[in-house]
Amino acid sequence: MKRTVNSDTRGLGIMLGRLATKSKKGVWADLAEKVTAPVRKKAEINVYRLSVVAAANKGKILVVPGKVLSAGESAKGIEVACLSCSKAARDKITKAGGKVMGIMELIESKASASKVVIVQ
Repeated sequence: MKRTVNSDTRGLGIMLGRLATKSKKGVWADLAEKVTAPVRKKAEINVYRLSVVAAANKGKILVVPGKVLSAGESAKGIEVACLSCSKAARDKITKAGGKVMGIMELIESKASASKVVIVQ
């Protein structure tokens, strides 16, 4: 069976690959590979897991190459960049003072690779 890739996801993978080549930072190459992975291999991360990871990585942007789901409660002020996010998860994170953005917005904000943590 032929594998099809969403054109938006493919474009995002290409942009991340170019960013990896330009900046010589492996985190962008890893993220490009995970973003273009098949749907069955994409991450589905709950809010409580993001809170645990955020506690260990203070001041970092958590990147989910998949979907953020709403199980659990959010820690204060976490920043999350993801491919998609459920409405309930977005509400929980923003009510706790956090920020949810797309991965494209993360690229456009020119975030430093040292501030990015991939959550899988």
